[in-house]
Amino acid sequence: MCQEVVGSLRRVVDEGHELILHGYRHTSFRDTPYEIAEKEIVTALDLFEKELGVTPEGFHVSFMSASEGTLRAAAEQGIEWVVGKPAGSTPSRLPMVEPTHPYDLQLLERGFTPKETFKMLETESDESSFLLCHPNIHRHHNAYRDFAQFLRDGAYSSPVELVEGQNENPGLLLDRFPPFRVL
Repeated sequence: MCQEVVGSLRRVVDEGHELILHGYRHTSFRDTPYEIAEKEIVTALDLFEKELGVTPEGFHVSFMSASEGTLRAAAEQGIEWVVGKPAGSTPSRLPMVEPTHPYDLQLLERGFTPKETFKMLETESDESSFLLCHPNIHRHHNAYRDFAQFLRDGAYSSPVELVEGQNENPGLLLDRFPPFRVL
């Protein structure tokens, strides 16, 4: 892992924030068989442990949908909860939470202004809401200032507090995947 990224993540951990797994290569886990999911999860967990000395408890599956094999591999590797939903009809052994829809990225891509986007998230949320935000995408929508104001004005629980029912405020998850662009 790039040392600049490791340093940034180390600061986040040292400030008391939790990191959760999002996979190794931002794989879509919707149709992923057990063997591939296990390799992705193990690789990512090993990287967290080696570089940061932490083992994430939660797993935010890319594209919000996880195959039965992915959920089995996650449970076997010690993951305690998942952000997303099962892709098939088999219920998950793991607790699963879904973010409030639409989330910031969806609103911004539908043409809402940053101010409208964060006002909608604020007014539509309560202590049971799970808010998913993508700060690295905000640059492309000139949304940094409005997102910073959203953070200053609100009080948020961590994802694990929401999952464990220890929340008094909406849960907030920041997803920092690299922006994809077709040129």
